Amino acid sequence: MLKKVLLTGLIAISASVHASEIETEDADTSPLSPRENKVETGYGSDSSLSLNCSLEPVYTSGQNRHASEVKYYLSKDACEAETKELTLEKKTSISVITKEIEAEVQDTTPPSPWESQVEFGYRSNNGNSDSQALNSRFEASYTFGQHRHTGEIKYYLSEKDGEADKDQLSLNLQSDYKISSDYYLYANFKGLNTKYSAYFNDYTFSGGLGYQVSNTEKLLLEVEVGPGFRYQDPNLDEIDDDDLIFPETVQEPILRTNVNMSWKALDSLTVAGEITVTAGHSNTRVDSEVSVTNNITEEIALKIAQSQEYLDRVPPGLSNTDSVFSINLLFSF
Repeated sequence: MLKKVLLTGLIAISASVHASEIETEDADTSPLSPRENKVETGYGSDSSLSLNCSLEPVYTSGQNRHASEVKYYLSKDACEAETKELTLEKKTSISVITKEIEAEVQDTTPPSPWESQVEFGYRSNNGNSDSQALNSRFEASYTFGQHRHTGEIKYYLSEKDGEADKDQLSLNLQSDYKISSDYYLYANFKGLNTKYSAYFNDYTFSGGLGYQVSNTEKLLLEVEVGPGFRYQDPNLDEIDDDDLIFPETVQEPILRTNVNMSWKALDSLTVAGEITVTAGHSNTRVDSEVSVTNNITEEIALKIAQSQEYLDRVPPGLSNTDSVFSINLLFSF
């Protein structure tokens, strides 16, 4: 009995000394740190009369609190053996989930629904006519919810034999509406207006169904098909030997098919391609373009493109295919 009383007294004295050391350390008058340590001392709840010491470091930042608890205890048998060996028991608890911490760091600003591009460069025409032209293009798109609207304006001024030959303005507008994760409805208008080319006005209207074969950050592949209408007003005053024109006004139904692909081969390199087939009674036209875009910075890129136009019906002596090569500087914002 006397041995137990002495052992109890020694444990109490040890706990008192340890607590006073902690109080001396906590008496620092420096500003409060977000990190604090909680120390608890006491006796075991069982008959072993062991000395328990719980050290709990706590870090507080704003509304977040992180805590881990480490417990040390000296057993009765260790005291009797007069050894300083400590048995360590560690218990950790974190009050904030990792995903919540990451959410604080991440920018929660929603991305803008607007995207736009501007191109300036040079183009060379080959086929029925050989000419060089200054090329410009503006494209803007708006995506929100199930809706996507895209508009593209192209303008070029060509020179032939060192003199201004013709200018041309083309417009391409399209609206899409998603009806499922892969399918969407589309409406498209493509128009060409010029007083120097084969047609004063060359308009195409179309609407139908689109299917996204792939829609990821690396690969976008879309296929569209639908009926439409074509109107062409020939420019009879400007007919030349190399003009792809027939002296007739065209007003007819058509079937339009479009395949659009964009592949991000590298972080700074994108390969894109597009094929559009417009089939009607007067003519079947196939427009294709392959381009490679290399990013110089996040907003500036170099774009090289090769496009072709094929007509299955042309005036005698003319080629069915015209091709255009262009080098443009592209600005994204």
